[in-house]
Amino acid sequence: MRRSPQACQILPMRSLLPWIYLVLSAHPTWAAQLTAGPMLGHITSRTADIWLQTDGPTEVTIEYWPSAQPTERVVGPRLRLEAGSDFAGRLSLVGLRPGTRYVYRIALDGQPLTAERNLAFETQALWQGRRSPADFTFYLGSCAYINDPAVDRPGPPLGGGYRIFQSIARAAAGLPHPGLMLWLGDNIYLREADYASPWGMNVRYRHARSLPELQPLLATLPHYAIWDDHDYGPNDANRSFVFKDESLRLFKRYWANPSYGLEELPGIFTTFSYQDADFFLLDNRFYRAADKTELPKEELDLLKEARDWALGQNPITRLIGRRYFGSQPLLLGENKVMFGAEQLDWLKQALLQSRATFKFIAAGSQLMNDGHPFEGWHNFPAEREAFLAWLRRQNIPGIVFLSGDRHFTELIRREVKDLYPLYELTCSPLTAVARSPQDKELDNPLRVKGTLVTQRNFCSIEVTGSDKDRRLILRSHDSDGQLLWERVLRAAELRRSEPPKE
Repeated sequence: MRRSPQACQILPMRSLLPWIYLVLSAHPTWAAQLTAGPMLGHITSRTADIWLQTDGPTEVTIEYWPSAQPTERVVGPRLRLEAGSDFAGRLSLVGLRPGTRYVYRIALDGQPLTAERNLAFETQALWQGRRSPADFTFYLGSCAYINDPAVDRPGPPLGGGYRIFQSIARAAAGLPHPGLMLWLGDNIYLREADYASPWGMNVRYRHARSLPELQPLLATLPHYAIWDDHDYGPNDANRSFVFKDESLRLFKRYWANPSYGLEELPGIFTTFSYQDADFFLLDNRFYRAADKTELPKEELDLLKEARDWALGQNPITRLIGRRYFGSQPLLLGENKVMFGAEQLDWLKQALLQSRATFKFIAAGSQLMNDGHPFEGWHNFPAEREAFLAWLRRQNIPGIVFLSGDRHFTELIRREVKDLYPLYELTCSPLTAVARSPQDKELDNPLRVKGTLVTQRNFCSIEVTGSDKDRRLILRSHDSDGQLLWERVLRAAELRRSEPPKE
């Protein structure tokens, strides 16, 4: 039987379909592509977290091996990235060897990632009871503005100098052992178009995280983060932000911290250790009152209390209750707190538990600085003074504060009676516009001379020295990694030399 011309055209195409399917399914351009990462997250002596994000659904697989034993390859866990998590997730590796460098390879739907750099990480070494703590360096910075002309305000761009991320990666890669990177808040800048919806907030995270210049740094060091107002919500946002629960969910999605708050106390606060240093990362937004909240005058009108008692309107519970708002004393100004009693109780107990030589307390807002009209713990004097009084009573040694936010860098030294000088390193900005202190703050008496930096910069802290002379070398570096200043703090300076005066 004679076939029609149409049939003659169709049959060859049908015979090619299996081959076309094989070609398309095998071609990497048709699979999901990596848009951000891999980023190293929390790494211990036996575990490691690796975060990444793609542009579509995919199954992620990983294999890894000790760099000195390439034949000992392990196939790690599988991870399915779906739209519900915006195709972001983390691989959690367990059962690793302490103090070991591992090389790893990631595949998306069976297609290995090609990378110009080696993908590797190093687990923490076990040193307690075995040897002296090793030297290490960690990096820190805040205020990373990534331009987006579609939603940015008119005028000159507020972001730039993205090479700073590559400079940090180069500096870290030159060390014999990796340290870590600590992001001190404003790690993204939510615009008006972003914080109006959780969807918009996620778009900003994705946009910032996919910056090409950032990728080498993400893979070089373990990354830990806190937030401040611009990556939590609107400018100067407090606990009233209606999407704060969504903001917390996004923070968990994009940062591979060891934990996030407590089951009964949501937030981003957490703690982790590295050699003989403990890090305490605080949440200065989730429970924060507005800085401009006016403190009430505390007056106890005994005549009025006696009259109310006589009229049966003032039982003991009312007399006590008038001094409290919920569980918070009214002396804090209608619950005017930056961290809240519950989070500070967690911090106090964690500090008492710590045996580390150095205890780094990090928050987005400045903590020890005074005399400026902007956000900071000085606007919550009762909460801050109560904490400092507790420090004096407990005599906690080795505390150093870390912060960001201000768009300039400085080292603050605050004298505290019956304790020891409290230092705070404020490091800012990474890529946002740099500023200078205003008015009387330009000659701040609390600032260590020569440490003011009014250009884009990052900081590093080297923890070094013998057991008996452990010390910190604090440094500020410009966008190209050039040294701007250096100061040394010895552990002996961070402890009280004599008993407190009664």
